[in-house]
Amino acid sequence: MSEIDFHTIDCQAQIKQWKDEFNFYLSLWPNACRTCHATGVFFNTQDEEDGCDDCIYAEKCPRCGGAFEYKHSESRCPHCGWQMLEQEHLPFPPECDCLDAVFYALSGAHQ
Repeated sequence: MSEIDFHTIDCQAQIKQWKDEFNFYLSLWPNACRTCHATGVFFNTQDEEDGCDDCIYAEKCPRCGGAFEYKHSESRCPHCGWQMLEQEHLPFPPECDCLDAVFYALSGAHQ
């Protein structure tokens, strides 16, 4: 059984598209921060932004990985021009409920 056998056909297509976009982005920016998907931030449980420890707080550009001291949202990376306000980042995986549907079906809860 492959890693996507339990996904619907639509979900499989979305996963393939995401993988293609993800790999294309990495072909352009191989040192992009995978931890935060090159956004520079995470959203905590209160929906507030926290800087990424692996890039922003490590003084690295989230996109190119070059030395970068982030001061505010309009700061630009001197190497690649990345700016937090631009919203260009490593694609996030698609949302998927397929595994939940499999567990629901296997649990017998629907009977």
